[in-house]
Amino acid sequence: MKSVKVLALAMLFLLTSMIPLVNVEGAKEERRETDIGYISEKWRAGLGTGLGSLNSIKSADIDNDGEDELVFGNAQGFIHIMDWDSDSNGWSDKLQSVDMGGSVKGMEIANIDDDDALEIAVGYNWVSDIGKVKIIDGLNLTAEANWTSGVSWSHGQWTAGWPYGLAMGDLDGDENTEIAMGDDRGFLWVVDAISPEIYVGRDVTPDEAEWYMDVSAKVGKSVADAWGVTFGQFDEDDAMEVAVGTKEGWLAIFDGETEEMQWKIDMDGTMNQTVLLQSYYCRFRR
Repeated sequence: MKSVKVLALAMLFLLTSMIPLVNVEGAKEERRETDIGYISEKWRAGLGTGLGSLNSIKSADIDNDGEDELVFGNAQGFIHIMDWDSDSNGWSDKLQSVDMGGSVKGMEIANIDDDDALEIAVGYNWVSDIGKVKIIDGLNLTAEANWTSGVSWSHGQWTAGWPYGLAMGDLDGDENTEIAMGDDRGFLWVVDAISPEIYVGRDVTPDEAEWYMDVSAKVGKSVADAWGVTFGQFDEDDAMEVAVGTKEGWLAIFDGETEEMQWKIDMDGTMNQTVLLQSYYCRFRR
């Protein structure tokens, strides 16, 4: 009798252990069928293991050869540029590298002068709590005039350490290119992309900048990092707008000519929206 019970229990445990296996295998087969034609890897490059984390990837025809390049920075302080290889129908893993001297965080690509090549603006942590921005030519990969040593950003007693968000373009409609930078102190800077400094050879200071904006004061809440910055044409005037995203979840849009805040939203909190139209405002809840 005992042997019958033991045999029955053994069969029960065996069946119990097999059930999840059957379900899992069935799920795998179903997953394989649904995955067919959905997404697949087309290309990869053997970049090695010593690059560190890859940041701020961009694509653009930086050298005006008719084909886009991949441009990205890494935690080791290098900018890497990868070319499209038409013969092998893939990206070349022969990297062209530029040593920035510190961990790369922000990057933007635009044409700031009269030549055919695009320029690459790079924000990087140069040393300790000092961050810099450098603009390099997309054709010869050398620094643009007035940016050769990198430009740091001084608040007075302390310096911006991590230039996160970068944007370039004619922000205010004056036919000159500006560069905007969001820093790790919650400030938005805008300077002339050709001549960022009045007093050459030292940090950019608030009196030299076209904009020196405390984003915290604008949104009415504490902001530690202005991580995302971009330019866009959101209305019908000649000036562009600048959008700023913060670590704390705020998104704010400012007029590129007047610096007035046009709109803000707390993406990480109450989700209240405030739309500012000249001296009037309208608040509504989602």
